[in-house]
Amino acid sequence: MKIIVRKAKNIDRDNIALCISEAFEHDFSVLCKDIVTTAKAIRSGIIIDKFYVAELNNEIVGVLAISNCNGRAVITDSSSYKKYFGFIKGLIAKIVLKEEFETKLDYPITTGYIEFVSVKKDYRRKGVATALIKESLKLSD
Repeated sequence: MKIIVRKAKNIDRDNIALCISEAFEHDFSVLCKDIVTTAKAIRSGIIIDKFYVAELNNEIVGVLAISNCNGRAVITDSSSYKKYFGFIKGLIAKIVLKEEFETKLDYPITTGYIEFVSVKKDYRRKGVATALIKESLKLSD
């Protein structure tokens, strides 16, 4: 099993969103029980240059984001939330997710940190997260 870790590209946006949606399915289930719909709602807020992907057999099976004082890995898109979750749940999502995704963390400006590590269910406990962490740190700026 050869896991390939690389910087994310814009073409990976849907797969990154799906991976995050699946990994945090329980948390998002208050807004929507369908992980595909949730992925569509969050996809536009993904800051691609913060992400790394893990591929296995040409399928993205995990993602990791490294952030710093210059911004977090995901921003909120209230119009997308309203479109996919409905008006009321979209407003709730905006409030809750803005705090979760965009609150500035209290780290020194010289500090980078791992913000997301998400692995699809079928690939957990197979070394994907470990490969993501090791390889993304080698590849990061």
